[in-house]
Amino acid sequence: MGSIRQPREDACRGLVLALWGILFVTLSGGCGGSSGGNSIQYAALGASDVVGVGATPLTNGYVYLIEDGIQKESGKAVDVENLGVPAAQVQQIKTIEVEILKRSAQPNLITLSTGANDLIAGDSVSSFEGELENVLSELRALAPAGVIAISNLPDLTKLPRFQDEPDRDVTEVRVQAYNAAIARQARSHDVLLVDLYSVPLQDSYVSDIDGFHPSDAGHQVIANAFLAVLRPYIPDLAV
Repeated sequence: MGSIRQPREDACRGLVLALWGILFVTLSGGCGGSSGGNSIQYAALGASDVVGVGATPLTNGYVYLIEDGIQKESGKAVDVENLGVPAAQVQQIKTIEVEILKRSAQPNLITLSTGANDLIAGDSVSSFEGELENVLSELRALAPAGVIAISNLPDLTKLPRFQDEPDRDVTEVRVQAYNAAIARQARSHDVLLVDLYSVPLQDSYVSDIDGFHPSDAGHQVIANAFLAVLRPYIPDLAV
């Protein structure tokens, strides 16, 4: 799969994103944070990995493992709003997920995972970084005193999917350039960086169904990486 896509594929992808957007507006409108100050408000943004794809069941996905970990360490209830949209690129995160988040309770904690779909689609680093800057600016405005954490990309070239079928858009150079952009924007917006690129990628961490999404073990590894970065800030979230 290269950077050139068939018109039908683009149309179908757009329809899926639109339907997911309608679904999340329906489910999220008027909700979010029923416990108020008695709980930690956690919003997770991103694509299919945020939804939990690759985990069995989806509630074994890393967002829910982060929720459980924070709840255990803080002793407080955690209200998670999972806004992940399958196939979302950073622009859809802004136009769908961030817009939904604006209708919700102000989050104490936000996690964001993005970039893989943009890279695979062949989007330039500068285009991705510009969109990411917009997203992080809006998230920081929504949670001026909150904790925001973003993950960078693992080495996608080592995934079975791209080992079996190399993609001209999925190169180590592009992964590193995307990660440099993520790091720059994280520093610029006072966002914590979760370094997934430095985590050794093992076959057991990848779903054997598609060779791309995290397996149950992979979701646990990602959750552990987020929690390691978030742990020093959990006492503040629990106040």
